Amino acid sequence: MTALASTEDAWKEALEKGFSVQIVKEGVGELIQAGDHVSLHYEGKLKTTGEIFDCSKWPGNKPINFHVGSTPRPEVIKGLDLGLLKLKLGDEAKLYIKSEHAYGDRGHPPRQFEPYGPGIPPSSDVVFGVTVLSLNGVKDPNAPPAGVSAEAQKKIEDSFLEGLSINPSSGSSSKSKAKKGGKSAKKKKGAKKPQQEANQEIAVEEAK
Repeated sequence: MTALASTEDAWKEALEKGFSVQIVKEGVGELIQAGDHVSLHYEGKLKTTGEIFDCSKWPGNKPINFHVGSTPRPEVIKGLDLGLLKLKLGDEAKLYIKSEHAYGDRGHPPRQFEPYGPGIPPSSDVVFGVTVLSLNGVKDPNAPPAGVSAEAQKKIEDSFLEGLSINPSSGSSSKSKAKKGGKSAKKKKGAKKPQQEANQEIAVEEAK
């Protein structure tokens, strides 16, 4: 597979026309190179209205997989190819892409299947939010478990740590209160669910 020709020239031209990359969350490793194979979560928006026209997390969609900078026929719009050359495995970023590096003066028709997204008018600037899930078959080591969002994972961790927290007044952990006088405390009817079960419910709700 041939790499992007004259990458530096292409970048210079894109920057002059207002193309930019904003890193939201830092990943790991080396920058992506032309010819690398990537897997991305993505969300495409119209810059002028903020309307989402496509998203890999919509029902029926999935992450996109492609070779960066493939020629003579690119696999994605030029703005994605260029933007990824500034990203690493695990990066979350926003790519602000001018129309000439997106869908040009032809635009793109609306989706013909559910969930229906708006069409992309001719000469529209777009914003792509992307997360680099894998690079040449190597997955992001810091990604949350499959089916659990990052927000849900954080809640699970916080809830678990809270359950193990030390009571400053007694110097004992919350778990130690479950025993009194060497005997296990009896469960009261209507008592709260065990912490682990509550955590699982959080994960399920957030992942829906």
